[in-house]
Amino acid sequence: MYLSLYRRYRPQNFCEIVGQDAAVSLILKAIQKGNIGHAYLFSGPRGSGKTSLARVLAKAVNCIGPEGDYEPCGRCSSCTSIQNGENLDVIEIDGASNNGVDEVRELKSHVNLSPFSSKKKVYIIDEVHMLSISAFNALLKTLEEPPEYVIFVLATTEPHKVPATIRSRCQNVPFHRVSEKVILKHLIEICQQEDRLYEENALKEISRHADGSLRDALSFLEQSFTLEDSKVTTDGISMILGGASYIDIEKAFSITRTSPERSIHLLRSMFSKGASPSHILEYIFLIARNLWLAKTWGKGVLDPLDLTEEEQAFLIREESFWEEKGLLELMEFAVRTIPLTRYGMRTDVLCGMITSMVANAMNSRVQVSGSSQELFTPDSDKVYDAGVREDNISALQKKTVGSPENGNDRSSEGNVLFQTLLQSLLENDIQIYSALITSRVILEEGCVRILFPTDCIGSYGIITAHRNAYSLQNCISDIFHKDLEIIFIMGEREQVLSFPEEPGSFDMVNGPEDTAVEQVSLFPLKGTIGEEDSSQDPSDHIDLSDEEPLQSCDPGLGEVSHMSRLLEDVLSVTKGELLLLDNFETEDDLPETHDNESEQEEV
Repeated sequence: MYLSLYRRYRPQNFCEIVGQDAAVSLILKAIQKGNIGHAYLFSGPRGSGKTSLARVLAKAVNCIGPEGDYEPCGRCSSCTSIQNGENLDVIEIDGASNNGVDEVRELKSHVNLSPFSSKKKVYIIDEVHMLSISAFNALLKTLEEPPEYVIFVLATTEPHKVPATIRSRCQNVPFHRVSEKVILKHLIEICQQEDRLYEENALKEISRHADGSLRDALSFLEQSFTLEDSKVTTDGISMILGGASYIDIEKAFSITRTSPERSIHLLRSMFSKGASPSHILEYIFLIARNLWLAKTWGKGVLDPLDLTEEEQAFLIREESFWEEKGLLELMEFAVRTIPLTRYGMRTDVLCGMITSMVANAMNSRVQVSGSSQELFTPDSDKVYDAGVREDNISALQKKTVGSPENGNDRSSEGNVLFQTLLQSLLENDIQIYSALITSRVILEEGCVRILFPTDCIGSYGIITAHRNAYSLQNCISDIFHKDLEIIFIMGEREQVLSFPEEPGSFDMVNGPEDTAVEQVSLFPLKGTIGEEDSSQDPSDHIDLSDEEPLQSCDPGLGEVSHMSRLLEDVLSVTKGELLLLDNFETEDDLPETHDNESEQEEV
């Protein structure tokens, strides 16, 4: 017979009960000291382990050979019969269906009978708050003075509905919601025992959606096992839960901030997949609350919350783009609207309401304008005397992108996002970072302009190597959530790296089999540095959709300086991993020995 996961993995001793350390410790200490009460009231949310602990208590007080700290052995006849539900001295009663005074009178008639085969008789009354007032009154005297061999365990999810006269006769043991981290750890252990592969984000979404109920989490996991044969995936969990995961709502916040016109379509897509309106509003409230906490008190307040490192990074990255007042209004909107969704509401109306409230919560002072915005200007401390100065930027560059004094706010959204990109490159791709910090970066509508001074030929060569150029383009497009082309400008030259229509339109070879030619700059320099090539119009764009790697320029097309040839040789040998190159040597400054060697080679 097939058993559900929550029945198959029901705790059989105290150490297997997760997330309820206080309740388990209280009961276990009472057994060890012989201070077992005659009546307990287990109160707490659904799926938190109330009935499971009651059964373990019944096994512990009746076990023939307890182990260690009075843990039930699980092998004796008493433990086995209780585990299988066959023990006549452990009686489980459903308070919802046996809530009349007649049922309680029948219970009282059996209480005075001695146990059949066990030391103690244990009565477990589940959902005890469902008993009628007459039934509670009939139970009062028996509950107050039961026989010495009888233990009552009352379990309820709503302790406030239990009369005070009943609560005062019991030892109240509170249960709390199981934390998301504990549920996640338990789900990982079960997947490992079941030999199932899993995505941690998928299990994280289950633990968050379970809302502190371990039984609900196991039910969702079991549905995933049924739906997916090989692996528990985020897509499968999203299908089971009706879409709108926590990560999806985070994306909705980011898209509303960067591309408001797309946010309403994203929300409608979630609703079309079956997402619950109240579920989406709850996640919106949680994200707005977390953003408000991070903005008000900083990163330290996020540590006690059940958040992953990625979720904390999202909040730290986003908090500067939102206003405290707007976030508070968004939380109030979610609280007011959740009850209304239970009575039915058109999804398109709800989409409009959510989009307008989220957009209203944004910080209007950090919005990206449609005009040019300077994302980054080189700092002399970062480029180590790289020589990036205003006089090194050509008149064409100034005319094209405008002057820094155009009123752009350095604390704008684009600048903050680009600083995040620079920090990531510093940690993960030092060669792109080293080349990029010698340039000026300008964000325009649909493109990013990267301006190199005329004396930073090394940085230009590194940044336009095949792998580096496309890697940088993908990183920039990811942080702005849209495809952006990159325009490389150096001197009077301007070359465009268009975004590929298909991700696989350009073969990028990785690993040790890379050849030097594949690392040659996408836009090799022709002629003397800073001199415009007469064979090509500077306004022409290079088509990068061709799968064949671009070759170096033909030296015969024009006079190429010794420095240009030397740079191309170094880039070929190092496969584009040159960090910085100072142009302090010219052809006249080269040692005489180098000229002698060249003359000998010609002879």
